[in-house]
This record gives sequence, structure tokens and C-alpha cells, in this order.
Amino acid sequence: MSRSIETGARRKTGGFAALQSMADQPNLDEALKEALESRGVLNRLKAKVRAEIYKLVDHPSRGPHTKLLSNQKLIMNELIREYLLFNDCGDTASVFIPEAGQPEIPFDRAFLASRLGIQEDAITRQNPLLHALVSKACRVGWDADNV
Repeated sequence: MSRSIETGARRKTGGFAALQSMADQPNLDEALKEALESRGVLNRLKAKVRAEIYKLVDHPSRGPHTKLLSNQKLIMNELIREYLLFNDCGDTASVFIPEAGQPEIPFDRAFLASRLGIQEDAITRQNPLLHALVSKACRVGWDADNV
């Protein structure tokens, strides 16, 4: 086989060829773990497994959305979800959302802002709504630095 054809054949198999070469290594488990960690996949998988285990253990016979939450708790949980996603904590959010009993589809940000009395502008849109609430509390006399 010519060199260019062989290279093309390797390229088509992609990650599989890399796994085959790893299989020859004595520490295949460690090599796979390192590869998954370097791609950021391992943490997502761990979070997803934790979320699924939580669902099975805490709600074995019930489906999602079975927790009865007050409107206040729904809004507070939604602020936490928005904060986590804004700060690229999707793995944490994937565990938090089912554990908190939040609906899978997030609330509309404009709806949340209006319910909380937050006037959206260019500055507030650059931060999670929780930031706007803390800033608002500080302006009315609450000193967040002395908590």
C-alpha cells in the first residue's frame, strides 16, 4: 500500500485507529481516562451518571417534574440554573436541574427579569440575573463585602 493511501485509510478511521494503538499499551485504562479528561468528556459523563443515579434513587417510580415547588423556589432554582450555565458549569447544572425538580426547559430570561423587577440593559445582559439582584441589594444598603 502506498504511503498516501495508508495515511488516508488512517484518517478515515479517526479515533478508532488511536484506540487500537492504545490497546497495545499496558495501561489502556489510564490512557483512555487521560484522553477523555483532556477532551472534557469525563466530567460530563460523571455528572450525567450522578444525575441518573439520583433520579433512580430518589424517584424510582416517578418521572421528572414530580416535585411540587412553590413559585419562589422555582424562580430561585431558575436563577441558580442560569448562574451555573452562565459560568460554564453545565455539568453541575445537569445534576442540579433534576435534583431540584426543575423543568428541563429553562424559563425565559425576560420573564424572570420582569418577575424580579430587574430592568434589563446592556450591562445587566452581560451577567447572570443573580448578579443584578446582588447589585440591587447592595445599592439599597446591604453590604455584600461584610457577610
